[in-house]
Amino acid sequence: MSDMSYFTNITLGGQSYAVLIDTGSLIADVLLLGPVLLADLGFEGYSVKNQAFFFAEANATNELPAPGIIGLGPFSTSAIVVALTTKTTTVQGLPPLDNIFQQSPNTPNFLTVLLGRASDPDHNYPGDLTIMEILPGYEAVLEQPKLPVALAQHGNQHWSTLLDADGFIGPDGEPIPVKTGVKSTKNKKQLTVMFDTGYMAEAIYGRFTGSKLEKNSVLGEIWTLPCDAEVNITLKFSGQSIPIHPLDATFPFSRIGSSRTDCYGTFQAITTGANPDLDVIMGMAFLRNAYFLVNFGSDFSAVLPDHLRPVLNGTDNSEPPYIQLLPTSNDAAEVHDDFVQVRLEGKTFSELSALKAKAKSAGKTIAKGIIIAIVVVGVVFLGLIALCGYFCFRRRSGKLQSYRDLNAPAPAAAIDMHMYAPSPGPPVSGPYVTAWDHRP
Repeated sequence: MSDMSYFTNITLGGQSYAVLIDTGSLIADVLLLGPVLLADLGFEGYSVKNQAFFFAEANATNELPAPGIIGLGPFSTSAIVVALTTKTTTVQGLPPLDNIFQQSPNTPNFLTVLLGRASDPDHNYPGDLTIMEILPGYEAVLEQPKLPVALAQHGNQHWSTLLDADGFIGPDGEPIPVKTGVKSTKNKKQLTVMFDTGYMAEAIYGRFTGSKLEKNSVLGEIWTLPCDAEVNITLKFSGQSIPIHPLDATFPFSRIGSSRTDCYGTFQAITTGANPDLDVIMGMAFLRNAYFLVNFGSDFSAVLPDHLRPVLNGTDNSEPPYIQLLPTSNDAAEVHDDFVQVRLEGKTFSELSALKAKAKSAGKTIAKGIIIAIVVVGVVFLGLIALCGYFCFRRRSGKLQSYRDLNAPAPAAAIDMHMYAPSPGPPVSGPYVTAWDHRP
């Protein structure tokens, strides 16, 4: 699905596959029932001998979204590494990226992602992913602030970092007053964001004419509004503003096969739990607005399972991981023109873009997290890319799934590789399915 899932081509065991890219969403326990296999991997021009991966078979109760998923997150939570490595051995079963990085020990270990927007009238392209190289024309990303990766306190490590205090700018151009729910954050006005709240979603969408909070049979409780309401929001990281394209702030129901003519907000509430490591998940709706670079560094010893720490002797832990973001939607006139062409059919103004009077509010503690993603998918910004997805709610056996607790143990981190055997019969169709959909 365009704007909902992103694929890359790999070869595994001599065969070619188009696999989902995933750095933030997590693979379900049910998928881990398959064995760990080894095969030679070809990925982005690199070759890896004996790459370890999970193999799972699709069946009536385990519908799989693609021939495979390639995880690009930090290996500290790799289910394969944890399973294969003992106190007396070197690290075994490293994910694809870590194996590739080991081939070039003197080269910075980084990944970059530039996502396309299918509805963009000026820049309609699928996207790019690079390993240890910068896309031509985007070299300025190296000059952007280095955002430290926030270490998870509860063992569920993602590519996460801190949003600036008063760094969530609403449609009226004013900061949305919030307080973090992450206890380890020193400045309580800084939110911990992961890049795949009820209050914040209301602050974004609730002041537009025609907006309403409703319970959708497939998506759950969401904010909906007319598609010609132009929603402009900005996020700030280390003083740097990342404007969100209004085409990414809302999403037409028609794009997910519905007959409805309105849109839903792509910033929606999720449950964070009692001791969350995250306040916000940055999905694809965010990542389409920045060229994203994550330097893996190597200093993840603080979040490794105890039995893995002794086997890291000789590993260079001198550089901690960090993130750099280069804004790509900062031409306000251009993004407004894009919105006019796509949503307003050339009209220059919509009364529905006018804001209602501002409700009284004080700084709100994030009792619910906010996921910034296309509701049927998500690039967990760091949990990253979750490049494909964290926020997908779908019907299973006629039963609506509830919001996921951000602090719940991950099914299995999005860093390993997972290949699937197709089920007999016609291919499964439907919305993009994330790891969380497979959980009970």
